[in-house]
Amino acid sequence: MLGSISNLFSGGTKQAFDAFRSKVDASQVLGGKRADYLLEAFGEVGNAIVEVLSASISGGDRPTKVGIVDISSNVAVSGRAQLHTYLIKQNLNLCDAGEDSAACNVEVDLTVVLDFPRAPLGGKAETSTSLGANMGLMADITGVIKNGYLSAQLLPAAAGSHHVAFDYLDLYMDQAEVTGWNSSSIITLELEGMAVNIPVVLQQLGAAAPVSAELTLVGSAAELMIDVDSKSGETTVGGTTTTTSLLTADFGALSSLELTADAVIKDTLGESFELDASLVKAGALGAGSYRLVSEGTKTCTGGRCVSESDIEIEGETASNFINALVNLDFSAVLAGVDPVSITAAAQRASNELFSLDNMGLTSGDGTLDLSGEFDWDGEIASLNASNDAGLRLQITSNASGVRSGTLVNASGQKVADVVEEGGKIVIKYVNGTSALL
Repeated sequence: MLGSISNLFSGGTKQAFDAFRSKVDASQVLGGKRADYLLEAFGEVGNAIVEVLSASISGGDRPTKVGIVDISSNVAVSGRAQLHTYLIKQNLNLCDAGEDSAACNVEVDLTVVLDFPRAPLGGKAETSTSLGANMGLMADITGVIKNGYLSAQLLPAAAGSHHVAFDYLDLYMDQAEVTGWNSSSIITLELEGMAVNIPVVLQQLGAAAPVSAELTLVGSAAELMIDVDSKSGETTVGGTTTTTSLLTADFGALSSLELTADAVIKDTLGESFELDASLVKAGALGAGSYRLVSEGTKTCTGGRCVSESDIEIEGETASNFINALVNLDFSAVLAGVDPVSITAAAQRASNELFSLDNMGLTSGDGTLDLSGEFDWDGEIASLNASNDAGLRLQITSNASGVRSGTLVNASGQKVADVVEEGGKIVIKYVNGTSALL
């Protein structure tokens, strides 16, 4: 995300933004190997809670240790209501030989509360787990997960709400052996009346001017039915290891989805990046079956890795596709430059294109206004852009999808022609020079 926004800037603003982005990347508060260990620890905890919950609703003894996780639990019963509480407080050793022990030893101090207005249904078979909450479920998670470099603190939800709540939930998970894959899992999920309110603070530890990120995700969904099939495999030939992942998600229903994400990324020197983004999918899906397919490969030779990924939605047509509206407000305070701001609104324009209805950028280097249409890979189908100097760039596509356009100055004089050559957009200036867009 920071890289994509950085590409919009030029001059001193771009240099200042790139320096801040490098600082955030180095901190790894938003990703990286050090952050991966925190996610791995959270996954271990989640698996332990599922095991204990499954034992509870199956009528068996609740385990106090699942894998490497020590877990204490309590179930309070009031009529048909049940309150399940889980406590995990320990250091998880996630290290393999030769790994940085300060990163892979993760301290966990979490309290997880599941509130069922009516006793949960389901249980655990040999390879599968099911959970039903016909009269609703409220879930809250508070505490800290940290290693020697990073801390992730899950704050209490806003007063009167929960981190996650459902009016109805039906979940089935199964681990299956599939020829040619190292691991495979199937998840079937149906829910109604979902509400999400998750505030998290990520903090860099041990740095002179630490970077922190305060993130809040708020959302709701009226109805969702989805079948997810996830597979992963790894092969090694010589010194090259290839990891392949395939995920397919079939949607039976998806209606009235709203998500809002607020983020503040900052350091103790006063530099900051603020982002407010929202995603709205209004109304139910049209008739038909929709499938999201995501494929990814990661090839590593020695210490160098190359990743490739592809994502698409199958089953859409020009007249019947999943629509969504996206709004963005962004601002940054960076050393040595004037404040930066961006506002944008976009939506699905068709089954193949995204429409950028408007984007306005203001920085110390000037202003830029954009609108246009783009495909899944971010390639331009059409574009209308202008800046404070009066330059205007217009690009359109003909019936065959070939793109062309012009760049004119404030007086309306043509500065350059825009042509497509070998799938790339080339700006050919009237002085004989050219450049890729």
